[in-house]
Formats: sequence, C-alpha cells, structure tokens
Amino acid sequence: MKKMVLYLNPSASVYVLLIDGSNIYRQTYPLETEIFSSTFRSEISCSIIAFQHNMDFNVYYLDMGDELTFWSQIVFEDSVDISTYLEVYRPDLLLLKGSSKYEIGRGICTKNETFTFYHEIDYTLESNYTKALELTSGVVSIELQPSVFEATCELRSQVSHIFVGCPPGRHIIVERPSDVVCQKHDFTTYRIPGKFLWHATAEDKIAYYDWDNYGCLMELHYERYFQPVISMYDGNKYVRRVETNFVLWEMQGRNDYGYTSSMKEEGCLYKAQSWPMMLNGSKNSTLDEIWGPQNYRSCFVFHQNSTDEGLYEQYQILNRTSTNSIVWATSHSGIYVFRVRILDPNYSFCDLKTFFAVRTYGIIER
Repeated sequence: MKKMVLYLNPSASVYVLLIDGSNIYRQTYPLETEIFSSTFRSEISCSIIAFQHNMDFNVYYLDMGDELTFWSQIVFEDSVDISTYLEVYRPDLLLLKGSSKYEIGRGICTKNETFTFYHEIDYTLESNYTKALELTSGVVSIELQPSVFEATCELRSQVSHIFVGCPPGRHIIVERPSDVVCQKHDFTTYRIPGKFLWHATAEDKIAYYDWDNYGCLMELHYERYFQPVISMYDGNKYVRRVETNFVLWEMQGRNDYGYTSSMKEEGCLYKAQSWPMMLNGSKNSTLDEIWGPQNYRSCFVFHQNSTDEGLYEQYQILNRTSTNSIVWATSHSGIYVFRVRILDPNYSFCDLKTFFAVRTYGIIER
C-alpha cells in the first residue's frame, strides 16, 4: 500500500514523496500549474462580466393610467447568448412591453433591455364597477435575473412586488388661485336663506362650518367665473394636475349657483347626466353614492336610452380642458361648501373626493 506525503524544502519547492514499503520515490509537485489553472478557471468560468438594473425597491405602486419602466444592462462574452430573464407572477393584472438594444465590440456584448408595465382596462360599461376593480387589482411579483446562471457568477436576482390598485395616501385637492385670498374666520355657523336650497323652506338654514375639513374660504368676486383646478398628491408629494371629468355639489343643498356652458356648447351628442337626472333615478342614497365613476356615462358616446332632447340645459360636469365654469348668484353673496368627485371610471382605483369652500363678495345688498 502506497502512502503520499507533501514535502516543502527550504527552497520553497514542493515535492510529493511516495512511500512504497521500504522504497521512497520523490516527484516534483506542479504547484505553478495548479495555481495558474485555478486562477484561469475562476476568471473565465463566469461569462457574465456585469449585470445592472434599476429595480431598486421591493415595492412599487401602480394606479390606472400609470406605468413602470425598468431597465437592465448585461455585459457578457460574445461566445454565449445571454439576456435578462423576467419572471412575472399574476401577469393578467398588467400589460407588458419591452425593447432591447445590442452593442458588440472586441469580443464583448452589451445588451440593454427595458420592460414597461402598464394598466389599460376600460371600465366604462362595467355593470358592477366595484367588483370589476376588485378582480383587476392585486399584487404582481416580478423577478429580474440573467437568463443564464453559472456557479461562480456572483450575481443576485431581484424580486419586487407591484401593488396594482390605489396607492397609499393618494388624494386630490382644489388649488387656490394665486390671486385669491383664502381667509380663516372665527365663526362656526352661518345662515343660508331657505329659498336658495334644493328643497326650499320658509325658514333660513343654520349651517355648521367644519374648518378642519373644509379649510379656509376662498374669497371670490360674484362676477368671477370659477373653474376648480385639481391636483393629485401621494401624501405630501405632488403627482400631477387632474385633467379628467369631475362633478361637484354644494354640501348644504344650495342651488343658487350655475354653470357657464350648456350641453350643446360642450359638444354633447346626447343629453348629459345631471343632478336632477341622477336624483330621480336613485332611492335612499347619499349624494356620495348617487353619481360617480360607477355609473358615469359620457354624453359624447351613444348609450342605451340616450336622447338629444334638453341639450340646452346646463352642463354640470367640469374638466380642466373645457371652458365650463361655476357662475355665482348676482343678487346676493353667500358661503358655498362644495364636495368634488372624480367621475372618470378609468382614472384611478382610488375614489377621489375633496372639499373646497367659497365666499362671494362685491354685491351691495339692499
């Protein structure tokens, strides 16, 4: 039975001593060859030279109309074919489009790829809007990694989650025009003449003003048309201006205001929805429930039971891209507290609502 011993002499040479019974044989150990072989193998064993991407967070949020774009760059030897592999869990919730670009030089290939996730579903004709939102929201999990992994490649895949739905803290506010004074007063109640209510009364109404919810009063001259400008925020972070249809109503039931445009002037093909129409078709519902994205129908598209009668009635839907605005009473001043709601069913998973308040001035009442 042979035995083997490694021997290092004072000159740092390594030998292998083979002991066979009473015989000893010496062989030079190929240390330099082993070192070169080990080093060379570790350098070329991973064909991927670099892998970078911008999927930096574990969690992302995606609302209707939004999109998320990720990029990746992978650098590898041109002797292999490697790309970025994207694995998606619940791909039914989002659409995906991508592109790639190659650069090759001196035996090195660089591949740049982009992946864009976006939401594009039309909820306009959904019979059960709330249920449709539930079925098309959720979590999409994605994993980003090279399509080929080798044992010695020191690369890590990235797993992120996209929450498809209403982003946390998303809300809207009505912007105060820069030339409009916004004042906070010390009163908590105010008087509304009963004849200016939807359901007129002989007695005046004493209304409570909630400063915490309604904020300060925008002071507007009674001759000034006013079109609310709405901005969207995620918490304190500004997102964008809202350019879609919205509706408003006066919280105390005032009816002494109107709109500058008729349905005809706004280009309606058929009679548009209005508060009288929606109230007549609803029973035992609050104003928050009567009219919203769940039942909005555009007057620019034909729907069942549409009619072209009444096109000269006031158009009660507002949009930053139109000229329609609020017009105030010319016989008296007043305090108006409005509730605003986004109507477009394809705008957001969030039910976007807010308040704003106005006090008109400039009328000399006798």
